[in-house]
Amino acid sequence: MDNMLKEVNTKTGIPTEKLKKEIKVMNCLGDVFGFAEKKIVLFGGTALNKIFFHEKQRLSYDVDLKCGNFSECLAIFGEKYERVIDSKIFTAFSNKDGVRIDLSKEDFRFKKIKMNAKSFFYYQGFETIAVNVITYEFEVLFAEKILAMSRRGTARDLYDTWIGRWSRLDEKKLLKYLIKLGNKKKVDSRFIITKFHQQDFDMSKLDHPLGKLDGKKMYQEVQDFIKYLFFDKK
Repeated sequence: MDNMLKEVNTKTGIPTEKLKKEIKVMNCLGDVFGFAEKKIVLFGGTALNKIFFHEKQRLSYDVDLKCGNFSECLAIFGEKYERVIDSKIFTAFSNKDGVRIDLSKEDFRFKKIKMNAKSFFYYQGFETIAVNVITYEFEVLFAEKILAMSRRGTARDLYDTWIGRWSRLDEKKLLKYLIKLGNKKKVDSRFIITKFHQQDFDMSKLDHPLGKLDGKKMYQEVQDFIKYLFFDKK
């Protein structure tokens, strides 16, 4: 393992301590889907990166899960992990390795699929941990990420949205989910194409394999994508 960490650190510039966190996240995924597979769904940035972004995935250090029977999941997770945050929209747990697990209620009845989540190390040429997980189809995850960017505008949201627009996707389905989810969450993704938006452009905050990125240019390209999707698409 030490040789793998050293080689990937040399290749990507990502600090070894952060690479060790990647291993902990993958172990956490294996754990939660080992004891609660039929009750939970993986979503958010970790799902997009570990399943769909392949060699362009950034490191994601938490695990976002949705659960239909929320009270049952709270009891099950509470027996295994330390509860660290209680809010109106989610409950956060921490495992023994310090990986944060955010558990929220599944209120969107979208199709669930079984997929293989692969570690960052796999795309650096190493045969490492892979975990079968339950998640949503790409267009659902991507629509949620676009809406998250509209709402909070973090650097990780920008990165994921910028990468996601190049993925193979059903644009008609994505637009349908954007409208459906946006109405439910009371968020309009078209806000991205307005002149003012509280967006973090600092890509140096993220750990990814793509080298130096221009956040402002990425944001403009995301704006163009949203404009195309809503107004220019034939």
